[in-house]
Amino acid sequence: TDKEILSIISWLRSPDPILEPVAKVQQPSQPSLLAKGLMRFAFKPGEFPTAPISTPDSSDKVALGRYILTGQQGCWACHSADFATNDDNDPEKSKGYLGGGNEMTDKEGNTVYSKNITPDKETGMGNWTFEQFSAAMRNGIAPDGPLHYPMPIYALMTDAELEALWAYLQTVPAISNKNKPHEAKATSMN
Repeated sequence: TDKEILSIISWLRSPDPILEPVAKVQQPSQPSLLAKGLMRFAFKPGEFPTAPISTPDSSDKVALGRYILTGQQGCWACHSADFATNDDNDPEKSKGYLGGGNEMTDKEGNTVYSKNITPDKETGMGNWTFEQFSAAMRNGIAPDGPLHYPMPIYALMTDAELEALWAYLQTVPAISNKNKPHEAKATSMN
């Protein structure tokens, strides 16, 4: 939102010690010919907003939850079907929106798949309680066990933010998409 952008700019202009310059020479970036071609022809910048962007009213939990999920945290990007089919301009039009199954890698190089976070009762979070959702978000513990990296822990998320996320997730169309098991890398015995 506009307010958040102004907050970031204010922090960047602040005397915060983490922003102090260091005496380190940064090497200039030299993109490859392929990268230059992709930047010129494949990757186009998105549309700039033409109207102010404001934070949704906190009394509208569904709107606030949608904003947190799609705008602030970007949960939809990992929890949809595939990074290649995500719609950055309209996240809810992404293939398999929040139905999970997106292939990623954990810290050990194992293949992990994002969870289905739609309200589907068989393969998603349709049988979860708000308390279980809150424990998963804040502590990394879901009803079926621990969450896996790269899923971050949101220990500092407020009750109001979690309630808003939960309210929005209850409005998302359920998708039946059973999670694939995690694939451990084969270890060599040489």
